[in-house]
Amino acid sequence: MSKLTTTWWIIFYKDQLLLKKTDNGFSIPCAGQPPIHISPETNIHEICMLDGHPCKAITIDYPVEESDKYMMTGLRASYDFIPLKQYQTAGKAAEILHWDRNSRFCPACGTTMEQKAPIMKRCPKCGNEMYPSISTAILVLIRKEDKLLLVHARNFKGTFNNDFASKLMLKGINKKDVATLKDPVDYATLCKLAVDYSDGIVQNSEHVNEDVMNYARQSGKLVLDYQAPDALADACNSFYDQVWEAEQK
Repeated sequence: MSKLTTTWWIIFYKDQLLLKKTDNGFSIPCAGQPPIHISPETNIHEICMLDGHPCKAITIDYPVEESDKYMMTGLRASYDFIPLKQYQTAGKAAEILHWDRNSRFCPACGTTMEQKAPIMKRCPKCGNEMYPSISTAILVLIRKEDKLLLVHARNFKGTFNNDFASKLMLKGINKKDVATLKDPVDYATLCKLAVDYSDGIVQNSEHVNEDVMNYARQSGKLVLDYQAPDALADACNSFYDQVWEAEQK
């Protein structure tokens, strides 16, 4: 079998990625044949080349049960299991598969689209062409000396690991600082800890855990309630001035 016949098989069930168990951990399956049966109707997407091998991606409609050879895990969670290049390739594949699912019909006339290139579809009736959309993402780093501001999605519904408090024991943090964290730690508890160590609280979303907001208001800290998008910038400027003045007293 030549090197080019070996293929990386990126297989998703919803947001679950199929991984192969290896002696050194986990990997995206790489072999001459797919690790599972693929029906003739399956749309196989050519993604890119990785380490000299082509990468192909598919979506399946059933989960693969864990065995001594394979397991499935969320794409984001796979970051902790597979090499960075494989993770980045899987992310690109997930984008292509998402585009494929959401571009089956022509938005102009409703006709079923035909794929003409790896990232291009054309309507056979009106000629309309569709490509994956490019969405700009902006990352903002907020830093104070050697500390970074981290946030956690408000839609996180579960609890953290029982040893979560111990994981916060970084340089400059002692047990007294995290004494309020009692297992199991959930998102609201973590928000309240952030309130304890903040100079001011900005409600950046219209829908925020009301228990957390009540805790913030009762803390005696300055609180900026939710602002409409067109008023947010001016409100924040004024609020930051208030926080600064309070800190100087």
